[in-house]
Amino acid sequence: MTSAEQTITIATSDHRQASWGSNSQIALAVLAGEWLAVLLYCLATPRGPHRSTIETEALISAFVLLAALPASFRMVTRNGRNSYALSAALASGLALAVCVHLDGGIRSPLFFLIALPVVASALTLPGWGAATCGIAGALELAVVSLVDPNLGHSGSELLVGASLLFGVTLVALVSAHSRARLESLNDSLLGQLDELADTDPLTGCLNDRVFTAHLEAEIDRSLRYGEPLSLLVVDVDGFGQYNETFGHAAGDAVLVGVGSLLQNMVRTTDVVARLDGDRFAVLMPSTSLEDGRADGAGQVARRVIAAVGASDRLGIALSVGLSALDIDTPSAERMLEDAETALVQAKREGPGGIAVNPPPGVRLMSFASEPVRAASDPAGPNPIRARKISRARRAVLWSWSSTTHRSANGSNGH
Repeated sequence: MTSAEQTITIATSDHRQASWGSNSQIALAVLAGEWLAVLLYCLATPRGPHRSTIETEALISAFVLLAALPASFRMVTRNGRNSYALSAALASGLALAVCVHLDGGIRSPLFFLIALPVVASALTLPGWGAATCGIAGALELAVVSLVDPNLGHSGSELLVGASLLFGVTLVALVSAHSRARLESLNDSLLGQLDELADTDPLTGCLNDRVFTAHLEAEIDRSLRYGEPLSLLVVDVDGFGQYNETFGHAAGDAVLVGVGSLLQNMVRTTDVVARLDGDRFAVLMPSTSLEDGRADGAGQVARRVIAAVGASDRLGIALSVGLSALDIDTPSAERMLEDAETALVQAKREGPGGIAVNPPPGVRLMSFASEPVRAASDPAGPNPIRARKISRARRAVLWSWSSTTHRSANGSNGH
């Protein structure tokens, strides 16, 4: 994961946690306000039944809910935060049902407060949580009605209360669904932002920053497992003159075409990026410069140049510089510098040139019978005897093969 991806992921998580924490505090405040309303009702009607019991229950409930307000933000990082919110709403609804029963049943004004826990659930819980609170409210309403001795004379109050509870539950479900859709849309937009942060907006290739991160990671992997690593730096020949002649729109079309061609002609494990301007890079893990196979870096470079030359749509030529990982200086800067040096040599040869710059100590598996000419060896190719080394033995024999390579060069006068 790149630093941009990590930043966006952290920002997404922080946003969700902050949103849930704020909604949780509002929900707790709603429940606490419900109990403060019960307390005020008791103070306004001191002659009602069971006033001391109801007042005590209201004071305890309000105190617990208000004390939980600061802790709500500490709950946002826990997996059980929905259970925490659901428990608070259900407990508050159950306690309120007891108070309604003690205050006279369905005819008590507190009867209509049974819907408030459902309102609180809509602020923090998903749809299943709001539905659970709605069902719990319906059960509480039914129990209070069944134990009410005046049920036969309170049909209108029961109908109004049931209608209110049904309406509030429906609104809570719609609200929870809408909130889930907004969160999904937000995730989608952040995903698009993540993609835009990693890619070049014109060509769709990775940008230079992300490519450098990939290069450093592949160097570490190559050193760990003893596998070759090759790099191609591709440049559009005469791109400045092309822009002046045909315009910047045509130049942009060429860059898009080159980026698309590179992505289509390499493996899925290879990494294609636009470094800047008309320069592209192709990172090829587990690939030597020339190994006699169709997927060697040199062969890929030839195929790319041939494909561009055969394209009537692009009407340009490419130059390619190749480099490989140097065991003496295994760094992204060194690989890019070697590839740039090779690219300069390739451009000196004219449009469509290819050159490779393997400095002493590069980890090369083998060269093909007709390798591309090295920028550091203008006299001609520098053939190396091919070695067939299995993956299991490659890491063990790596340092030995590198030493042999340097010794062979020294004895041949290179």
